[in-house]
Amino acid sequence: MYGQQEYADWFTANKGEEVGVSAYRTTISPLHEGTVVVQNMRVSDLRCTPTKYVGTAVVPPAIGDGGDGVTPVVVGFDLSTVFPQPRKLVSFGDRQTSPGKEVWNLGGNAFEKGIYLDGGDHADARSFDLFFFTGEKDCTFNVEVNVTSGPKDAWYPIKLGKKLDGKGSVAGQAARYESVIVPTETGDPQSDLKGPGNPFPAIKLKKTNF
Repeated sequence: MYGQQEYADWFTANKGEEVGVSAYRTTISPLHEGTVVVQNMRVSDLRCTPTKYVGTAVVPPAIGDGGDGVTPVVVGFDLSTVFPQPRKLVSFGDRQTSPGKEVWNLGGNAFEKGIYLDGGDHADARSFDLFFFTGEKDCTFNVEVNVTSGPKDAWYPIKLGKKLDGKGSVAGQAARYESVIVPTETGDPQSDLKGPGNPFPAIKLKKTNF
């Protein structure tokens, strides 16, 4: 069933990739006394090619959100641009305003104001949910975070997901897939295997000035 470890293991074993948009969570906490400031994030080593994922498209069933005790900082990157910028994610994929499409709204600079974290015995920690949009291309990428600590200012790599190289990845949406797996309409946790097609709504980004 979706959401359980067996599903995640099956997805990984079959070299699955998220389509159109991928998300990663990272948590930042100081390792020493004093205050550090998270100033910025950037994408590095971005490599994109026309999508090669045209095999089986899997549509997971809906799953409830258990919620978080602390609201994470949500940041969106548009990988289809030459220089992806860290933007505020204003709203998630809304299908009501544009049938057949998922509309995601990206706002201005997510780091318009620095994020202050105090270190020590009871160090602060802040979680970041990072979303990456790719259009019709397969992309791999790294992410770095800019942190100021006293007089020192430096960029540090963020490990994304469980891959050994720490890279993030997302597949572009193909025009057509060889087969499609979709949840049954009866509420049964099983899924049905369908013929060829494309079950994914097109992703549309709306962006305000950075």
